[in-house]
Parts: sequence; structure tokens; C-alpha cells
Amino acid sequence: MRLESILEKIIKYSPIKSKRDYQVIYFHEVTEKNGKGYNFINIHKFKKQMKYLYENNYQTLTFEDLNNQKKKFNKKMKNILITFDDGYINNYKLVYPIMKKYGLKFNIFIEAGAIDKKDNYLSWEMINEMARSELVGFGAHTYNHVDARYIKESTFQREILDANELINQKTNLKVEDFCFPYGLYDSNIIELLTKSKEYKRLYTSDGVKSKQNDFVTTIGRVGIKNEDDIKTFIGKVNGKYNFFYSLNRNIKSKKKGYLNEVSR
Repeated sequence: MRLESILEKIIKYSPIKSKRDYQVIYFHEVTEKNGKGYNFINIHKFKKQMKYLYENNYQTLTFEDLNNQKKKFNKKMKNILITFDDGYINNYKLVYPIMKKYGLKFNIFIEAGAIDKKDNYLSWEMINEMARSELVGFGAHTYNHVDARYIKESTFQREILDANELINQKTNLKVEDFCFPYGLYDSNIIELLTKSKEYKRLYTSDGVKSKQNDFVTTIGRVGIKNEDDIKTFIGKVNGKYNFFYSLNRNIKSKKKGYLNEVSR
């Protein structure tokens, strides 16, 4: 058995819980077919997960709730920020009805240039309907879903500023949250985004602890994969996997040659 599997089993049955103000998890697509990995979660598994959150009184949050939080979060409350990456149409057709049923809030980071343009992506009409419900928040995921490590000053206008402007133009929403495509980032893009003051919060996919950097807070998320059983899911929403997820992500990134990925 691989070391990774051994560690995961130990963590799964450990009593550790998160000390963070709120836990952040992420998905991509929900499917009626067989799920696979972090990209596709089977709808029956997703329903079971959301039912658990509802029945166990988790307080789900939108980005707007974070803006309105003037005092520190009550850590006795089970606060969770649910996010989806990219803006796939099943976020509207499959996810949205489930969340409405349970009164759970969630958030979508959208690839602005894909909306109303690519098959299998949301339309602006769908986005506006969900935004009006106040159950769904929206953030940016670049204009063309590019690796943020390669965004330079010459491409910053297109990938960041144009994306924000388009979202605002189509929805009248001010974008204050950004997620790095592929979960990849480096010190250069952090510096660019911090200087621009375009966003209040930047989200990674490596589970690391939040870090305040001048105007911007960088927040680590933990991914939910189709192979997670309900006990693993519960562990992830309670923060048991934060350190393991961060360590495992960094090891895999180095093996793939992502040497300039930030390690915080």
C-alpha cells in the first residue's frame, strides 16, 4: 500500500477538526453518469453529501456573506464555503435544484469567455437567475482558463480586467473573488493581483491556511472527488484533511515539475 493511502486512512479515522473560521471545498461538475476523480461527481453521491450538510446544520456561505461578515466567525458554528470551478451547465441543471431544495448556498468561479460561447457552459441568463436567488455567488476564473503563472502585465488586461468587466456588464455583480485555474499560481501572479486590488480573496486548490497579504487574502480549498465515501467527505468538510491535502498537493506538483508553484 502506498504511503499516500496509509496516511489518508489514518486521517480518515482521526478526531482532528479544523480551527479555521470556515472550511472551503470545491467541485467541478456533477453528472448523472459514473463520476471520476475531482472533475465529475455522481449526482447520487452529491445529493447524499448535501443532505448531510443540511441535516447537520452546516452554515453555507456565499462570497457576499464573507463581505458582510463584520465580526469574527463563531467557530462553534459549522461554516462552509462550497465552490464550483469553470461554470458548467450542470451547475445550473443538476446542482442548483438540489441546493434550492435544501436551502444551501454555493459559489461558482466562471471562465468568463466561455459563458454563452462554449457548449456545456452556463449562459448569462442562468447566471443571473441564480444570482437573484441569493443562494449562489460568483467569482472569476480568468477569461480563457489559462494557467495563472503565465499571466504577465501584457496579458493581465485580457485575462483579469476584461473578465471582471464582462461579468459586471452582464450581471451587475462586482467580482471580488478569484480562483486560480488548475490550482496553479506563483509569487508573480500573487504580486500582480495584490497590486491591482481587483480582488479581496484569491483561492488555491491546495488546502493551505489562509494568509493575509496587504489588500488580498489567499485561501486554500480542499477538493471533493467521486471516490470519497461519506466518512471522507465529512472529514474534509470538518477540516481533517487540510494539512494532508496541502502536503500531498505540493509533493505531486514537484513531481510534475511545477517548481515555481508557491509553497506557503
